[in-house]
Amino acid sequence: MENIEDNSAGPSKISGVQKLLNFSPDHKKSGEYGNKVPVLSYGLDLKYWGENDIKPAEIPRNNADCHRFWRPSDESCSTNLDISEAYHARVITFVGLQLMSSRQCRVPLNDGTLCPRMDHKRCPLHGKIIDRDEMGFPVNEIIQKSYNPEHDAKEEEEYIKDVEAATGANLRGNVKRRKRKRQEDTEGNAPVAAKLFNRSTMKRVYETLESLRKARAAKNFEHQFNYALTKS
Repeated sequence: MENIEDNSAGPSKISGVQKLLNFSPDHKKSGEYGNKVPVLSYGLDLKYWGENDIKPAEIPRNNADCHRFWRPSDESCSTNLDISEAYHARVITFVGLQLMSSRQCRVPLNDGTLCPRMDHKRCPLHGKIIDRDEMGFPVNEIIQKSYNPEHDAKEEEEYIKDVEAATGANLRGNVKRRKRKRQEDTEGNAPVAAKLFNRSTMKRVYETLESLRKARAAKNFEHQFNYALTKS
């Protein structure tokens, strides 16, 4: 009885074998390279790998659900739905390498945190991703120059004066600028109100609305005696 108990595979011996397998070098190698090995889904091309004479699977046609009037003219009892090429090859669409981003958006949010999104070039919420410090402020702040036409005109006039003083030539000529007539009250609702409340405008609007009203009444009540005798 003692020999039989020693040779039996109990739970303690099974756990000891599992520990030996876990600490084996083959198990360590499989754990290290397990994530790097590409995985391919199982398909018909792998099932019939190396076989040349392959007969595609046939599915029997269901002729019992409906009347023969609604069935196709093909009287065969089976139909082939699979393409024979699927048993020899597999089509894999290559979409390109995945672009990884190494920096976050880091735009300050309302709750005091920074935006944690890591997009490639643009954040869908905050626009172009730029380098920011720990507080979320741009590292290289871009100073946008405001456009001031009066200031530019003065600078251009001063430059022309300096060139004329250095060369002695009249670059601007003797043409005098004409002053534009000042348009009175060109902004606001005054010009629009003057056009809309004009007597002739109001008369045209009244005639148009009245013709539309008469046409609508004639369309709906033309068959009635009262509307048939009214003068248009």
